[in-house]
Amino acid sequence: MTIRIAALAGALLAWSGVLMAADMPTDTGFDYYLLSTQWIPGWCQSGTAGKSGADLDAAQACRADLPPLMFHGLWPERKDGSYPHDCHAVPPLDAARLTFANPYRAYLRNADAFVDHEWGKHGTCTPYYQPGSEAHDATGYYRQVNRYFGDALAVFEQIKTPTLTETASIEEIKQRFADLNPRYPVTAQFATCDKNPQQKKFLTGLWLCVDAGMKAIACPAGLMKYENCQGDVHTR
Repeated sequence: MTIRIAALAGALLAWSGVLMAADMPTDTGFDYYLLSTQWIPGWCQSGTAGKSGADLDAAQACRADLPPLMFHGLWPERKDGSYPHDCHAVPPLDAARLTFANPYRAYLRNADAFVDHEWGKHGTCTPYYQPGSEAHDATGYYRQVNRYFGDALAVFEQIKTPTLTETASIEEIKQRFADLNPRYPVTAQFATCDKNPQQKKFLTGLWLCVDAGMKAIACPAGLMKYENCQGDVHTR
């Protein structure tokens, strides 16, 4: 799905934990973040996980006792629906220097490589990455890598997962999510769906629009025009 826009005007970067909205630099080329999650039961049924570079470990991830909502990533986005990606070529990360618990290990065969994928494709386009730091300031570089994942995971881990009926309208799903997580109203949610070979439509993700301080915002119209989950969908 294409999701890409114009450059953000903001203030200079000032690091102290999570970036606040006023700390956005002027040259990042994005306007807000998507906190991306995947609805695993739908991913398992549709068989579309590989589209994102994720190699789903079906034997493990599709178990009924595993939490159905998986953290996917923190993505810089533009209001017109476009997004920056792969902004800087960086070497593979040294797993020994990563201080966050890898969130992909319960779901993906390529869990370690997927960390590299998310950092290289999305993280290097954010203020968390300082160009060239991987070569001249490895300690600072890994501090920022850990902040990028750590900040997003800290927010994700506060999310309460709704219990969904086997079939529901996307409006019902979003409202149930908002009821459990009042900080994310329906307007801050973007749902993704995919079809299986039999053309049944499954919920595969809920993406949350947030500002630089990780506070929910209304998803821009430029993003919402890509939502493909109208009507009733299967959740598992």
